[in-house]
Amino acid sequence: MASERKADDVLRRMAAVLLGVAMVAGACGDDDGGLVSTTAGPVTTAGGGTTATTPSTVGGGCTVEVTGDATATWTGPNDLSAFTSDYWYTEDELEQQFGMFGDPTEGTFDETLAAGGQIFTFFLFNCSGPNGELVNLTVSADATRADFPFGPGTYAITGGMFSGDEMGADEFSMLFAMNDTDVWGLDGAGTVTIAEWNGSRLAGSFTFNARESFVDTPRHLAVTGSFEVTCQASVQC
Repeated sequence: MASERKADDVLRRMAAVLLGVAMVAGACGDDDGGLVSTTAGPVTTAGGGTTATTPSTVGGGCTVEVTGDATATWTGPNDLSAFTSDYWYTEDELEQQFGMFGDPTEGTFDETLAAGGQIFTFFLFNCSGPNGELVNLTVSADATRADFPFGPGTYAITGGMFSGDEMGADEFSMLFAMNDTDVWGLDGAGTVTIAEWNGSRLAGSFTFNARESFVDTPRHLAVTGSFEVTCQASVQC
């Protein structure tokens, strides 16, 4: 029951994030005000990560390849549901999001922003396929701007759907699905590599292993992918 509640909480948060993206996009309209002026931070690494490389995705979107005890491939679109980040919004837009989803008992908007905390999320990525397939990558909710700067870097994936609070501030969790029925968890640790991240474009790759949950004989998979998404929801895109 505790695991089921954990899964429900994660899925509700994902739904809220995607709803927030759509609501902010609707409020901002189609105004084109140039690029975000934030300066990209230095390359950071988690667990001795390797140098970032350019992903193979061409023309925007994402690709996923699954090998092991089952195989699958899919591509996902470069749309509003693919990615969201505080770094791609203006302060006014972040304040809108705080008004919709923030918790005033944990501090005001100005206090959270001054402390370098996340208003919504610094990094939430989805690669969705046509038949319920999904890779979701999210940086820890404890990350600050100092922990997770705006720019290239390599970070560890250490949490899955049923992870506790043991993740480091600059580490990622993943959700993985190949359909609407099977349940998978992280098997070991993986890597998110951000090759390029500026005010208009994010490109990178990921790799992790997955283990089937709630079965007597679990299957094991290796999951790799790449992504190239563009800023779309802010007036500064």
